[in-house]
Amino acid sequence: MVTDPSNAAWRGFGPENLVNKLTAAQGNVVTVDYADTGSNKITGGAYGAYRSDSVEVSDNRVDFKNGAAERAYGGFSEQGNAARNKVDISGGRLEWAAYGGYSQRGDAVDNTVTLNNGTVSTVNGNNGVFGGYSLYGNASGNRVVMNDGNARYLYGGHAGHPASNSGMGDATGNSVTVNGGHVTAYGINTSAPGTISGGESRRGNATGNSVTINGGVINANVYGGYVADGTGNATGNSLDIYGILDTQS
Repeated sequence: MVTDPSNAAWRGFGPENLVNKLTAAQGNVVTVDYADTGSNKITGGAYGAYRSDSVEVSDNRVDFKNGAAERAYGGFSEQGNAARNKVDISGGRLEWAAYGGYSQRGDAVDNTVTLNNGTVSTVNGNNGVFGGYSLYGNASGNRVVMNDGNARYLYGGHAGHPASNSGMGDATGNSVTVNGGHVTAYGINTSAPGTISGGESRRGNATGNSVTINGGVINANVYGGYVADGTGNATGNSLDIYGILDTQS
């Protein structure tokens, strides 16, 4: 549990052996809960688990209650899959992003971020909330649920490297549900709208992803599923909006 951020070096905070990137791969719970003074953030991020090998990282959780960090990862794997990891945010601020599960070379499967309060993407406005993220694999069955708080970008699942043409993964069956809160521009470039996407693939396919909006204040482009670079297909995605949508508050 983080109660004193001075103990969290640039590499971040998480289970034992985080410095070697070989933490226990399953079942960790990391809690961040301390008073944010504006200059005492966790500079490297909070990790439920981190593996640099091909071991699957699964069933880990970060509870972000108060404080500040650049990022939060329920589970992070460089070579293996990230599955069923969670980030629960009930307060504080994340300057860059929150990832339920993140994999560089494997798949991101069934990961979740729940935002009940707090703010994500306060400094770097090009990041946000990702249920599951894979650079070079697939993202499937990941979800974001926003009940309150502030964010600029919400992605149920994201597959592909944002700066590379080699990431051909598919985004399948991911979802975003917004019940409340504000999805709008925070941090840099505040004149641009935010984004809500059930599932996004850079160069692969986006299939069967969904966005459901039940409430909240929305100033964002909204996509059930999206293919960023135009080489894949977006099929079978859905967008459902219920009630009166507030775009002005």
